[in-house]
Amino acid sequence: MKSKCLSTPADLARLMPSIPVQSSYERGWEGIVLQRFYNPPCRIDLPRSRDPIVVLYLEGPIRLELDQRGSIERRWVERGQMSLIPAGRPIRCTIKGKHDIVVVHVATDLMADVAFTVYGVAVHNIALIPRLAIADVCVDGLCRALLTEAERGGPGTGYVADKLARSLVTHLFRCHSDASRRSPRPPPSSPSVRLRRVIDFMAIHVDEAMPLSKLAAISGLSPSQFRRSFKEATGKSPHQFLSDLRIEKACELLGKTDIPVNEISLKCGFEWPNYFSSTFRESTGMTPRDWRNERKIGGQARDTSSDECFELNFSDIYCA
Repeated sequence: MKSKCLSTPADLARLMPSIPVQSSYERGWEGIVLQRFYNPPCRIDLPRSRDPIVVLYLEGPIRLELDQRGSIERRWVERGQMSLIPAGRPIRCTIKGKHDIVVVHVATDLMADVAFTVYGVAVHNIALIPRLAIADVCVDGLCRALLTEAERGGPGTGYVADKLARSLVTHLFRCHSDASRRSPRPPPSSPSVRLRRVIDFMAIHVDEAMPLSKLAAISGLSPSQFRRSFKEATGKSPHQFLSDLRIEKACELLGKTDIPVNEISLKCGFEWPNYFSSTFRESTGMTPRDWRNERKIGGQARDTSSDECFELNFSDIYCA
């Protein structure tokens, strides 16, 4: 029986004659894995790849022989040229000469996200076109920029890498796929409408468990699309935004009612009172009981509607 196992970036690294001299693994990037290899002449025999692979040749010329179902294709590869191997294809090639290459593995989730955002279609409706040792200045520039970010590290690297990766995938769709002649079209509804629906749900069901998958389903987006769109619109992750809503609700109940703190914890979606107290203190600088005591006037709870527990800015979502 033919194996259905698909090869991963780790499988490629194991097959190479030398270990990667640079890798994005330690950076924790989402959506892509970047590897840089400096190898002696070698033969690579990799089973079907799980992800689409972009190869950028940093030096040249080198001789490349690609085995495609028994037919050998030979090319001289120049510096800055690229090859593209769609997902599900084996890699059987011989590189005759020392070579310095950057290999970028693109995750299916990222491909799907860009396909939906740019063309409004599922990723399986777009087919990448195999390329062997061709010049593409855009791929050259983007891959080199990704390599620089992998080498640099530090604050903001993940954000920059994500933007570069999305630009790379968009370029591959536009110039190296059967979608190149397809007119981009927007998704069926705007992000503001989708996110407004989610925020309304959060506010009404603040006491319920809300995994990311559930919120994404309400928005009609994939989890990765939803997380990115939500952060861009609100400046906060869905988890942080929900936590702020819960603390805001707790402030209201502490200031206006005499409901026990433990009960308020449950009403605001905190299953464990200790976790509620620590989260509340982290957000407000005081415990729930201290917050309540500060807002008592003559033993009576005063109206806290004018108190700003948090500045939750909905204008970016509800306007437009």
